[in-house]
Amino acid sequence: MMQACSCSCLYVTIHHWCLQAFHQVVHSWFSRKFATGCAILLPIVITVYVTYQFLQLFDGIFSPLYQRLLGFEVFGLGFLTSVLFITMTGVFFSSWLGSWMLALGEWIIKRLPLVKHIYSASKQVSGALNPDGAEGTKAFQECVLAKHPRNGEYAIAFITGRTVLQTRDGDMRLTAVYIPT
Repeated sequence: MMQACSCSCLYVTIHHWCLQAFHQVVHSWFSRKFATGCAILLPIVITVYVTYQFLQLFDGIFSPLYQRLLGFEVFGLGFLTSVLFITMTGVFFSSWLGSWMLALGEWIIKRLPLVKHIYSASKQVSGALNPDGAEGTKAFQECVLAKHPRNGEYAIAFITGRTVLQTRDGDMRLTAVYIPT
């Protein structure tokens, strides 16, 4: 009788241990796959959302103007006008006069108490994502998953630079990343 009880207890212990191991593997796998999915979908969703909102803004401005001028609504004309407007803005501010006007506008904005902080933060993000940024390089070169301090966890990070550290044991390649918090 005593032996049957110890086998039963051993079976329960092994069964419980197997369930815990299975749960840990599934949880770790799920967390990794979820983080990978977020890393892939987050930039796509943000891009689509921001583009949609931006184009809705311009479509809302230009569509009534065209409807009043033409007498009817032309689908997509507000979109085309917004693309043309954005492109022409880029062309203008790439010129000498546009650069001078931009510098003057920034000089004024940097003297406004609250606005200067908002403008500075948005300009840093815009500059980091700009393909024609300073010295032809982007501040955020790639989006990667970096190991988190806890085992099996990862954080979304952006590569900001690479360097080589020379040690007695040889060269060590290092990558600098920015992890948003």
